[in-house]
Amino acid sequence: MVFEQIFKPTFLEKKPKVSFLIGMFYATIGIISAMIVFPQSVGLVSIAFTSVLVLPTLNRLLTIETRQMVQAKRTTITQIYRNHQDIFQTYIFLFLGIMITYSIFSLILDELTVANVFKSQLRLVGVTGEASNLLFPDFFGILLNNMKVLLVSFVFSLVYGAGAIFFLTWNASVWGTIFGYIAKQAAQVSHESVPLAFLNLFIQVFPHTVVEVSSYLLAIIGGGILSKAVLKEKLGSKRFQRVMYDGFIIFTIAIVLVILGAYIEVFLFPEFI
Repeated sequence: MVFEQIFKPTFLEKKPKVSFLIGMFYATIGIISAMIVFPQSVGLVSIAFTSVLVLPTLNRLLTIETRQMVQAKRTTITQIYRNHQDIFQTYIFLFLGIMITYSIFSLILDELTVANVFKSQLRLVGVTGEASNLLFPDFFGILLNNMKVLLVSFVFSLVYGAGAIFFLTWNASVWGTIFGYIAKQAAQVSHESVPLAFLNLFIQVFPHTVVEVSSYLLAIIGGGILSKAVLKEKLGSKRFQRVMYDGFIIFTIAIVLVILGAYIEVFLFPEFI
């Protein structure tokens, strides 16, 4: 693949923030390609196209991270983050790039087109053309829902490795589409510009968004690394146990972040429930 040669994993290790632009670039290609080839199923097909573009690079990046993990000595939580901050930053900036791209398309297209093109994303949260309550009304409801997403992210990553990027792209597309859709409706009510309405919304939900997304990404990274270890290391060996230990720590942190994200959403920003 041409893009795989341009955006090499070693390059992303050194400059993970570039993943934001890569996410926007790949998502744009995915959406436009889906509009041309499968105009009746843009929402889902664009995710598939975007994932196919991202998959080779992330697959090789996970292989590098697994190799580094088995070679390292037993580490503390701080050292685990230091050792893997490059892949974590790569994933989160990639997620944000894809999310922002879907938001931009939701903002620039008229509501009827958005409702038709991204009907899969909008239907998931019950948006069918008018404002609606997008979130559960209580802490345990939100926590249960987010915990399900976390577990699915981990299992997908464990089974499919970097293939879990499809699930990551799906979540980014849903969040991006919803943000753009709500911002456009908010602009109509408040009579402010659409870009300003989107910026205000994004700033207000950013704290809980980052925490929640980080938990999912940690689950995906942990599962992906364990998946590579199962394939490449002897079960029960010290190297395998070392990877299992780090994977367990990463997944535990992900659970803590899910709980924190639900708390922030319910008790610190209750106006968005």
